[in-house]
Amino acid sequence: MAVGSDDRAAYTAGIPVTKVRFIAYVMTGILAACAGLMLTALIGSADPNIGPTYTLIAIAAVALGGVSLAGGRGGLAGAAIGAVDIFLLQSVLTAFNVSTYVLQIAYGAILVVAVIMTALQERLSGRKG
Repeated sequence: MAVGSDDRAAYTAGIPVTKVRFIAYVMTGILAACAGLMLTALIGSADPNIGPTYTLIAIAAVALGGVSLAGGRGGLAGAAIGAVDIFLLQSVLTAFNVSTYVLQIAYGAILVVAVIMTALQERLSGRKG
């Protein structure tokens, strides 16, 4: 987000594009490693098959929080609110003994609705994306 979608304009404005991207990727890698260690501690083993189930949840959470999947719009607070909402939905559906397949369907439906709402919001505000 610091660089934006136009590298040339960011470079012209004096932003060191390569350095900013490198730092962003390093920070993302460190945070992903911490999340992996926490997940390993939570489930008590290093199971590589558990990761793909969290991909849809993570994408649905940030989309629900208003972060544009195309990039350039959104923030930490929105993503955190989306994650809390997804956690609450998961807790409620689990309390009612809903199947994990229905949970996955709910996550997918939330993702589709969030993407449609973001596209409509961008279209109404006159932005191209």
